[in-house]
Amino acid sequence: WTADTRAAEAASSPLPDAAVVASLLSGDPQWRAAQADRAAEAEVARALRAGNAEWTATLSGARRQLRGPAGSGSQEWELGLERPWRRAAQAEAAAALADRRDAQAEAGLTLARRDRERRLLEDWSAWLQVREAARLARAQADLQAQDSAGTARRHALGDAARVDRQQADAALAQARARSAAAEGLREALRAELAARWPGLPLDTAAVL
Repeated sequence: WTADTRAAEAASSPLPDAAVVASLLSGDPQWRAAQADRAAEAEVARALRAGNAEWTATLSGARRQLRGPAGSGSQEWELGLERPWRRAAQAEAAAALADRRDAQAEAGLTLARRDRERRLLEDWSAWLQVREAARLARAQADLQAQDSAGTARRHALGDAARVDRQQADAALAQARARSAAAEGLREALRAELAARWPGLPLDTAAVL
């Protein structure tokens, strides 16, 4: 396949490109908050496994008096590492609890990603539907404008009654009103989605 073929297929897809989805999620505040929660739980699990038995450094100093002039001496420092002892049963219980918390946190992160992906898909689908509705309403208004213009010409030539022209003009007004309403809904949704998903390619989405 050529690059042009792949680009054409991507443009006709009803879903955003996978790379676009990944980029959008990486900047989503709710997804980033879920990732931060997962990182916090990982730290809690690590602390549970370590318990209070982590190595700690100790530093002590003492002054040793040497023979010589009064007041002479040297300062000596002693650096040590200490680690409290923990029973095997306690360590196993803490590790099991850490594993459970890890698993729950990972499951929560997976659910959070699915939720954000589902929301993105719902928003994307809503955009395609609203944009298509606006396109169809605009096309209908254009067709009605042509019909109204034709009726006006026939009326001028005496081939259409006055009431026919009035009905055509009324239908055109209604079609334009529906088109304007659809355009307004589309622009409102565009602004909402642009704020929620910065970078969502609304203008390049495929037409259904």
